[in-house]
Amino acid sequence: MENISEPTLPAPPVYHYDGDTGLYTGASRADPSPLEPGAWLVPRHATLEEPPAEVPSGFAAFFRAGAWSVEPVPEQDDDLDGQQDAPEGFEPEPAKPGYFRRLLAAVVGK
Repeated sequence: MENISEPTLPAPPVYHYDGDTGLYTGASRADPSPLEPGAWLVPRHATLEEPPAEVPSGFAAFFRAGAWSVEPVPEQDDDLDGQQDAPEGFEPEPAKPGYFRRLLAAVVGK
C-alpha cells in the first residue's frame, strides 16, 4: 500500500454558501485529497474564491453563477419556524391534566 504523505503547504481556506440561496455561511480549511497527493478537496456549496471583505449593514454576500455579489438582505418575519402568527389577542388553552402523559403513552406504546 502506497503511503500518501500530507501536503506540505497549509490548507487553503474554502468559503461556504447556502446551496439554495447562495448566502455566505462561513469559512473552513480544505482537506487533503486521499487520492491525489498535493490536491485539496473543496466541499459541495463551497468555493476557493474569497467573498467580499466588506459587507455593509443590511447587506450580505451571495455566491451565484460562479461569483460573489453583495445584495440587500431580504426582510424576514421574526418567527423563523415558517408558521403563520396567531391572531392578535389569541390565547391558547392550557393542556388538560394528563394530556402529555397520554400522548407519550400513545407514542411509546405503553
